[in-house]
Amino acid sequence: MDDDLKAALDDYKEQQRARRAKRLPIRTATILALRKEGFTVEQKTEYPLRVNGRLDVWPIHNRWHDIKRNKRGGAKDLAQFAHLFFKAVGGGPYRKTDSETVTKTDSSL
Repeated sequence: MDDDLKAALDDYKEQQRARRAKRLPIRTATILALRKEGFTVEQKTEYPLRVNGRLDVWPIHNRWHDIKRNKRGGAKDLAQFAHLFFKAVGGGPYRKTDSETVTKTDSSL
């Protein structure tokens, strides 16, 4: 690899690190804000957070893992995804009634 290409790749890697450093606190704060909406959010380590004891999310890469079904994926907006996910399965500010319909318990959304 010639020196110019190596320098360009090193510069690109540094730019990527800087972009990640900016977006991580914003995305993490968005997930932690779910607490105000009736979700439980645990910060497991620096990156993964666990929502309602079931959904692990990695804000740095917008990835998620349903630990109950062992399914993984990505979402552009993890907070919005958490709402859709728990609306479908129940939990957080959503709960299933006897008729198995989903009822919102918090009117803030």
